[in-house]
Amino acid sequence: MSSPRQCPGASLVGSRREASVSRLGLGISLVTLIALVALAVVPLGSPTQAASSFQGRLHHRSTATRPIPTPRLPVRPTPAPPAAAASLAPQPTVASTLDPTPFPILGVNPTFAPTPVPTDDPTAAPTLAPTPAPTLDPTPAPTPDPTVDPTTAPTPNPTPRPTPVPTGAPTPVPTPVPTPAPTPTPVPTATPAPTQAPAYLFDDEFNATSLSSVWTHNYHCCGVVTMDSSLSTEPGDGYLHLSTVSRSGTWYSTVVDSKSTFTFTYGYAEARIAIPEGTGLWPAFWLYDTGIDEIDTMEICANPLGTNGSNDASLLHTTVHYGSSSQVASQDRASDLSLGWHTYGVDWRPDHIAFYLDGVQVWRETSVQISTPKAILLNLGLGGSWCGNPTASTPTSSTMLVDWVRVTP
Repeated sequence: MSSPRQCPGASLVGSRREASVSRLGLGISLVTLIALVALAVVPLGSPTQAASSFQGRLHHRSTATRPIPTPRLPVRPTPAPPAAAASLAPQPTVASTLDPTPFPILGVNPTFAPTPVPTDDPTAAPTLAPTPAPTLDPTPAPTPDPTVDPTTAPTPNPTPRPTPVPTGAPTPVPTPVPTPAPTPTPVPTATPAPTQAPAYLFDDEFNATSLSSVWTHNYHCCGVVTMDSSLSTEPGDGYLHLSTVSRSGTWYSTVVDSKSTFTFTYGYAEARIAIPEGTGLWPAFWLYDTGIDEIDTMEICANPLGTNGSNDASLLHTTVHYGSSSQVASQDRASDLSLGWHTYGVDWRPDHIAFYLDGVQVWRETSVQISTPKAILLNLGLGGSWCGNPTASTPTSSTMLVDWVRVTP
């Protein structure tokens, strides 16, 4: 049995209707997608403006007759600078505020003929331009002067030179004359007292009123005199007095020595002495030990100057006697030694004997060595062939003064 035949025209109409509905659905889907993308990308001014713009685009697309092109996504505008970011901030989604009534075109009526799907006109969709960032208005360039020839270099205006102000010569300030400082009167500085007495081996300052027992009378000397120990005194004036006197034509004198109380070997012996002047007078300060050697620290024939063959009061004799009759001697000329006080000294050492007048060495003997102990002797002799015999011009009484005698190691 054969199947009933269908009308070819009815099939054709149904197929076309299905194709039209299918194309319409596809077009609506594309339009909806484009609208959503545009809403997400392009910010809208307000919900009302967004709804109006959306309805206008849908109405335009629904009445257009162009074929549906391949959808193109709009280009995202370049973000504005940070200053304009607030005006380009995304606005709230308008989907919830849109009135659904403007979209009757989305309904499908199966009874009407298919309407061609409108195509999207890229020129119709307005694109919101980003708000430009504000720019500072630059200072307008100066308008050139039309009277100035641009090809000619401008003539520089000379800078006026300041007129120098004459300055008066400075008034010279007189230099003050410094007042000389008065020269201070020198104040004599007192010699400080020694913290301790020098280490003397022997010392007599002759400050007593009688002769110290350290002095004895063991020797007879010198010349033509007779010994008289009473002529050696210490009267309390600070000096030892040794005198020579003439009594009934006989001359008397004395010698003091330390033979019995003090002898020494090596050291420095010194005495401060004032001698008298007179023909034949023979003052002496010496170191001696009976019959063995002798050191004459000072011997002077105190004759007036120029007499007795110039063996007078200006000639100092220093002598070292050794052995039975040997000697070495020195004669040193000085001023008149009878006019004041002088110190006479001898430095006796194992390898030399040196003699001093007023602290100055006058002779040094190194060829003779004396090593036996010696005593100190002081005397004022008279007469003999060496110094000459006394004459009528010789004072009948003469005295030699001794201030002190000291021996140091």
